[in-house]
Amino acid sequence: MFALLLMGALGLAVIAAAAGVLIKTSTSPAAVVSEVFGLRTKSTKHCDQCWRVGHRAAAPALRFTALVSTALVILLIILALLLQPGSAVVAVVSVAGAYAISIGLMLMAARNANAATRWVHGTED
Repeated sequence: MFALLLMGALGLAVIAAAAGVLIKTSTSPAAVVSEVFGLRTKSTKHCDQCWRVGHRAAAPALRFTALVSTALVILLIILALLLQPGSAVVAVVSVAGAYAISIGLMLMAARNANAATRWVHGTED
């Protein structure tokens, strides 16, 4: 259980860090469209302007994702330290719930990016 919670916390820390880096790299004035890193949806990959508009629109949700994921990392570490042996169900449910929340927030950021790109070319694509 201890290892499961700590490994879960490590994965969530990666999600939090990725969201933070994505905010920094995509909202700066010198932002460069990345073929590797970013919210890679059909709408955001359409053109450079769509990529920039979409990522700027997703920034608040990404910031919230980073903050919530960081809080969940702390929570999982505390659980790892306090949880009694034999509480495997609590550990599994805690890790699964934390991932569901973080992934759901990332999907919300992608949805915001897609919604923002609709006006760029005046289409509903």
